[in-house]
Amino acid sequence: MVCLTLVQVMGLITVLMRARSLVEDNDDEEDRFYQLLFVQRPPGMTKKRRPGVSRPGRSKNKQRDYHSRHLRLLEQYMIPFPVYNEHDFRRRFCMHCQIFSRIMTAVVQYDSFFEQNRDAAGRVGISPLLKVISALRVLAYASSFDPIDEILEMSETTVKNCVQHFCEAVIAVFSPDYLRPPTPSEVRDVLEENAKRGFVGMVGSMDRMH
Repeated sequence: MVCLTLVQVMGLITVLMRARSLVEDNDDEEDRFYQLLFVQRPPGMTKKRRPGVSRPGRSKNKQRDYHSRHLRLLEQYMIPFPVYNEHDFRRRFCMHCQIFSRIMTAVVQYDSFFEQNRDAAGRVGISPLLKVISALRVLAYASSFDPIDEILEMSETTVKNCVQHFCEAVIAVFSPDYLRPPTPSEVRDVLEENAKRGFVGMVGSMDRMH
C-alpha cells in the first residue's frame, strides 16, 4: 500500500486541477475527473441523477451513525492518550498529526462545506474530522467508496463531495506557497545544501538535469 507525502499529494492535486478544468463544463465527461481519483462508477451510473430526488423502488436511507464514528476516531488518535500513537497515525494517514491538523484547520476555515451542520430534521451532521479523513483516504490510498462507508459510515455521494471540496480548498489555500516557483533566495539555499552533499549545481533532480 503506497503512502503519499504532503508534497506528493500537492502534485496529485495539481494534476486533478488541470483535469477538472477540461471537464468542468461538460457533464457527460464528469466521470473522467473521478477516474483520476482511482474510482470507477458501476455500470448504469453514467447518467447523473438529482441528489435527494425520490425514485420508484428506491430503498430508504441507511441509518449511519456519524457521531459514534467521530468519537471513536478521537479515542483512537486525537485525545492526549490515544489508542494508537504518533507512529501509527503517520503510517495510516501518510502524514504527521501536526500536518493533518494544519490541513484540516485550513480547509474548514476556507470552505463552509466542512462545517458540522444540522439536517432538515435537526440531526447533527458529519463532523469536519470525518469529512477530511474520508477525502485523505481516497487520495492517499486510492480507496473506493465502499471501504470508506464501512469504516466511517459515509455514503458514496458524501465522500465524492468531500474529495472535490477538499481538493478545491487545498488548491486555493496551499498553492501560493507549495506550487509557486522558488524565489532566488530559496534556489540559492537549495544549491548550497546540495553542494554540501556532493551535487554541485543541482536544484531538484538526482540526474542533475535541473
